Amino acid sequence: MPTERMAKALLLGLPVKICVSLLALAALFLHVFMKNDRVDGTAALLLVIGVLPWLAELLNTLELPGGWKVSFRDIKREQTEQRQQLEQLQLAVRLLLTEHELRHLRELASKNPMPLHRGDWTNRNYEMELRRLRALGLIKGSVGEYFRAGDDAHKHLQITEEGIKYLQARAEQEIQVQPNETHSD
Repeated sequence: MPTERMAKALLLGLPVKICVSLLALAALFLHVFMKNDRVDGTAALLLVIGVLPWLAELLNTLELPGGWKVSFRDIKREQTEQRQQLEQLQLAVRLLLTEHELRHLRELASKNPMPLHRGDWTNRNYEMELRRLRALGLIKGSVGEYFRAGDDAHKHLQITEEGIKYLQARAEQEIQVQPNETHSD
């Protein structure tokens, strides 16, 4: 998998390298021939810009006059670390709730009635799941009142802004995960 990502990065980077080099060389050509064939500091800078994308793989840092400094490997390392952190956060969001808790949260976000079925043996688990959602700040209201009244959950419990944000983030992740799963089959 990492080799596929590296190959993609190389393929996506190649057109950028070519464009930067061609633009810099075109500017160099125009600059030199517009200034009566004189090579000066600007011409040298344009030449460096034209070659720089191809040397970025080999260089750690580039220090230019005037205090400019570019660290290529540091940037790549930071990008790799940030990508790993993002993947870890996405995993944490997916694993935060059980499937039952996620279903309850989605039901509270919808306008469909959520009546309590009193004879159901799962009421104890259902109550614990709702209490956990409330403890996480994803819903608000009284779980106890809902179980005492036994009517529609929407009268006693509401999804919070954090709950809505969680569902949105989860939906976005599910969309992102689906294409990755189809490619691996």
